[in-house]
Amino acid sequence: MSSIIKWMLAGAAVLTVYRNRYKIVNLLLGQYFIRKLIIRYSMQLPFLRNRLMQGTFKM
Repeated sequence: MSSIIKWMLAGAAVLTVYRNRYKIVNLLLGQYFIRKLIIRYSMQLPFLRNRLMQGTFKM
């Protein structure tokens, strides 16, 4: 019986995070240090870095 309750609570948590995902992202990106880390690590991904650079410096 307790395993059913655990699954229901986990499902409710996932649903809550899914419904508020944009608010959570805005909250995280609103923090200067976290935003800086995300940009630093995303620029280490070659696909993303090349795509951003092509869009920024169109010729």
